[in-house]
Amino acid sequence: MTDLLAEAVAAISSSTVEQIGHFSYDAPTDTWTWSDELYLIHGFRPREVVPTTALLVAHQHPDDRAAGVDDVFETLRSGRPFASRHRVVDSRQVERKVITVGQAELDGAGQIHRVSGFVIDVTGSFRRDLAASTHAAVEAAGASRAVIDQAKGALMLVYGMDEDAAFNLLRWYSQRSNVKLRDLAETLVTATSAGVPMSGDTRRRLDEVFFGLAGGHPETDGSAVSGDLTTTVTVEQGMQILHITGNVDLSTGPQFTAVLATAVGQAERPTPVVIDLSDLTHLGSVGLAVLTQFSRRCAGRGTPLRVVFGELSTLPSVRSAGLSGFRTIADALA
Repeated sequence: MTDLLAEAVAAISSSTVEQIGHFSYDAPTDTWTWSDELYLIHGFRPREVVPTTALLVAHQHPDDRAAGVDDVFETLRSGRPFASRHRVVDSRQVERKVITVGQAELDGAGQIHRVSGFVIDVTGSFRRDLAASTHAAVEAAGASRAVIDQAKGALMLVYGMDEDAAFNLLRWYSQRSNVKLRDLAETLVTATSAGVPMSGDTRRRLDEVFFGLAGGHPETDGSAVSGDLTTTVTVEQGMQILHITGNVDLSTGPQFTAVLATAVGQAERPTPVVIDLSDLTHLGSVGLAVLTQFSRRCAGRGTPLRVVFGELSTLPSVRSAGLSGFRTIADALA
């Protein structure tokens, strides 16, 4: 426990909480959100005023201007949680002693964009057992980093990738699934702890688990290109055929998306886009969802997507995907 946290817990151990208010500050929009209790701490009726940075500064005690608001902006810069004891002067000019605790929140790109936390009014004295609750709230500020590290470790173990690659993979799916990176990591860790074995066909099973947690709808752009898939292009009957071999699962989903994005982007109406997947060793839910979205995109562009599945065409998941699938290249070109 840091000295700052120890000070915060000690400060409230012999006090009585009169109000606990919640706040959230969104940096991109410079917008504050207050709970009803936080309005009351500042001497206002709920929603009587619009909370702003200027309003907060105005109600800081003149001797404590370095605390409170400044802590929020320091957390935006550093990402470190904070706990501070300071004073506010409410609308009736009554001085109130408060403890503010907060933590940074990450967006889909893994960047800090919001700070949220609590303001605890300890003007009176309060019960010692609430110190444990405040301690837990502050400790939770660092939990998101811990769970992301755990999720990275699981991906590193299962897919044999390094730490940077594991984080980039988490971030890629977070961005395209519109799920917070912390939430995605937390559910992945929970799922793996609940029964995904670390042997045998773990890659395939984790592929299904992770993709389900990510919502099943990655966006189809070509921003990520690394992976273990092998691609070649041949020409038959005047049409280019993209051959893809390897394992389309969680770890190669970004590369699979990028490869298809390039092929579809180069297609000219009304020439079909022919993708040969007959030599794939595995086609998971990630790959089928990406193919489905590109199929819709191709239909809108007038360049129909034709997918050669080979033996994979017998899989129930492939048959139910609703794609224009063929067993052989000759069938796709007919």
